[in-house]
Amino acid sequence: MRSFFQLTRNERFGVAGMCIVFVFILLFKYKDSKIEVNYLPSSLEKEVPKVSDQLAHNVQSSVKVKPQKIVYPLKDVHLHPFELFNPNEVSSEYWEKIGLQPKMAKRAHLFIQSGSGISRSSDLLQIYGFQKEWIQELEKYLVFKKLTIDLNAATASEFQSIRGIGEKLSNRIIRFREKLGGFVSTQQLYQVYGLDSLLLDNTMERFDVVTPCKRILINSVSLQELESHLYLNAQQSEEIIKLRSINGTIDSSSIRNIFTLSEWRRIKPYFQWSN
Repeated sequence: MRSFFQLTRNERFGVAGMCIVFVFILLFKYKDSKIEVNYLPSSLEKEVPKVSDQLAHNVQSSVKVKPQKIVYPLKDVHLHPFELFNPNEVSSEYWEKIGLQPKMAKRAHLFIQSGSGISRSSDLLQIYGFQKEWIQELEKYLVFKKLTIDLNAATASEFQSIRGIGEKLSNRIIRFREKLGGFVSTQQLYQVYGLDSLLLDNTMERFDVVTPCKRILINSVSLQELESHLYLNAQQSEEIIKLRSINGTIDSSSIRNIFTLSEWRRIKPYFQWSN
């Protein structure tokens, strides 16, 4: 084969042209052989990340980490009573004075005053947070006595010391007492309008009649005074005055028939026959 440079000028141009054409053919074939693949993920592959994220969220929400509760040690409290005392009669300040913390002192005072008082040292254990050790420290200093409210001498505030009796009811008890001239029996409290019978059943031991009631001097009382009494009506009052004007003086047998048996039992304790 002859050397390229030994070819004639036209032959060289022909060979060069063929080479150029061959190169173009190769380039075209190469470009045509490159297949462009556009990758589209399947719907399943799209859902996998979503499912993974959802599972992770569910795990995190189901596993709740509770905040750690910090427990502080209780303060070492000791009681130091310095005298004999009745826990039913002392204030919250007194409890503080002998060693209780302010919050516990108020709690003890409110507990005792809200009910019918306490009658033994172990009752203090009903107070939330009250320690057995404190009972031992208090035992020999506690003095208990029966606490009663004198129905004929008590003030409104004393009645209000009973849980369930507020300002309105306490004033109503006093007005009832004034219309009667005083109580002769604790059972008369059941006649006070608005006083719950269950409340009285649970607290009746707190009441007593110590101061005597005001008696009606039957042989000298006026008609107006008789009519003002809660247990007497106008007709009964007039009949008493009439009998007295006829007989001069009267006794229980003289006026007994004016009343029914229940009325007589109710009013008789208020009558006084001699001056």
